[in-house]
Amino acid sequence: MQGEYRGDFTRDTFQRANHFCRVLMQQGRVQLDADWNEQGAILLYFLRHLARDLIGPHGGPRLIPGGAAPGFALQPLAGPPQDLTIGAGHYYVDGILCELEARAANPNGLIPPAATYLNQPNLPNPPPVGLTTNALVYLDVWERHLVSAQQDSIREVALGGPDTASRAQVVWQLKLATTPPGNQGWPQADPAQANKFFTATWPLWTALWQPSFRGLLQAQVPPSPAATDPCVISPRSSYRGTENQLYRVEIQTGGLFSAATPPTFKWSRENGSVVFPILKLGTGGGQTTVTLANLGRDSRLSLEVNDWVEVVDDVSSLTGSPRPLLQVQAVDRAGLTVTLAGTASITVDATLANHPLLRRWDQQAGDPAQGGLQIQDGDGAALIVEGVWLDLEDGIQIRFQPGANYRSGDYWLIPARVAKGNIEWPQQADSQGNLAPQALPPHGIDHHYAPIGFFPPGVPTVIDLRHAFGPLAT
Repeated sequence: MQGEYRGDFTRDTFQRANHFCRVLMQQGRVQLDADWNEQGAILLYFLRHLARDLIGPHGGPRLIPGGAAPGFALQPLAGPPQDLTIGAGHYYVDGILCELEARAANPNGLIPPAATYLNQPNLPNPPPVGLTTNALVYLDVWERHLVSAQQDSIREVALGGPDTASRAQVVWQLKLATTPPGNQGWPQADPAQANKFFTATWPLWTALWQPSFRGLLQAQVPPSPAATDPCVISPRSSYRGTENQLYRVEIQTGGLFSAATPPTFKWSRENGSVVFPILKLGTGGGQTTVTLANLGRDSRLSLEVNDWVEVVDDVSSLTGSPRPLLQVQAVDRAGLTVTLAGTASITVDATLANHPLLRRWDQQAGDPAQGGLQIQDGDGAALIVEGVWLDLEDGIQIRFQPGANYRSGDYWLIPARVAKGNIEWPQQADSQGNLAPQALPPHGIDHHYAPIGFFPPGVPTVIDLRHAFGPLAT
């Protein structure tokens, strides 16, 4: 899984290096979500890599040989404000299918544009178009995780509307880039030259949006000292939790460790899946008061004073902009209201159209001299300290490797198991032959990019950068 995926999962078992081709269920066995999810991941991995091998990094189908070009055609739209129409159809980015459905004709027989840049379905409030300057138009494609609190149609009303399976959604966003990377200039207003330029410089562009070194993380539970009391737990049972958990360590504020605004992270023992739908939200006097639809199934999945929470909605999720974490000051369980210290950065209207949620995170401040976390003022997340083992809870420690360019939303998953008294994390031999935790890159979120069009200054039309392929049979 390389998308958001803040779900209530046991673990993520798909590893492409295993070269598994299917999951085989056996009779009379316990069914686990990880097995079913791995089957879906195996199939998607095969289909997307097959499509990429056949199509290339990006491309779309022509309707007939020599006929219409692929979907996502761009045309300038007279303003103000200046805008671009986006043509309906299909386009593949790294083998991932992006779709834009055509609209029905209006009473006059005219077919309106499927979408425009300023009114695209998955990017709220994009920056304005400036067609008087050089502008590269590109697709940013990634996978978003949706639970029933964000997509109510997932629920089965015949069963009383319980929370069951969740969904993955392919998100495509049409974006603009107006500054070339490094010292690169802009190409000439010639289609052939523009295509050649962007093909040659594409690795530089993608490095701007998805840094090559986004961080490496180690995780461990160090062995406990030998116990002299025979009644105490085994010294090798270092994980002290009483429940199996899937820990999630996620970057809150990105950037370099040496930056003026230091990068931070947050963590959750439930993979960030503990959410509470918001019905009302009010701010005033440096506080935020929220009325919730519920306070969770039980005390373990509820809220307590001093918990850290994130007030989010569809807009914050789709734009990838982190929201400051706020600390719980009071919980009124009878009235289903929670008082938070600080002011939420979103507003909630009566329609709840943007599906506002309160998401719980579990970090707490500790003694930095003993590996405890330092909570940043105004951010609510923990300071990233590179090269140092940091304590989460119940014996679990993490260490960030130096030199990373952290990106908000990137995350690592750490399954903790009571039966083993340990976490599931790959090991490797160090220079002395001793086993040590591997330093792993983030599990996600992975973004995929494709150039769509280029607007040179003073040229009223778009230079098409899409690739097209025809059908095998005609």
